[in-house]
Amino acid sequence: MARARGMSLIEVVASLLLIATTATALLVAHGRSLEQLKATVHQETAASLAGELIASWKIEPPGAASNLAGGCESHPSWRWTRVAQPYADVAHLQLWEVTLTLYRTDEKGNVHALRTYSWLERSDES
Repeated sequence: MARARGMSLIEVVASLLLIATTATALLVAHGRSLEQLKATVHQETAASLAGELIASWKIEPPGAASNLAGGCESHPSWRWTRVAQPYADVAHLQLWEVTLTLYRTDEKGNVHALRTYSWLERSDES
């Protein structure tokens, strides 16, 4: 008895299952890669905005004790807060701990704190 040419039903189903599993894995990996890329872009934007804010405060310091908040004109979904708290009064040198936090509002309206920087400043009020 001669064997018929072509593939059996089991071979076709197994091939389709292998292709479907591989395609699904590739699509999931691609989706995760895009999410990671978006998160990286947001982190880089936060670092850049923080650098701009800190540099502007070095040019025109708002005062060590000032608590500030604001938005970013170039990035409307971003906002920031600057909180200064007394840190220590060592040898009549009053120090303030300053914390800058950058927030981003996503497409769903959820607010995420993406970067926080802290440093010490000396008060000029002596």
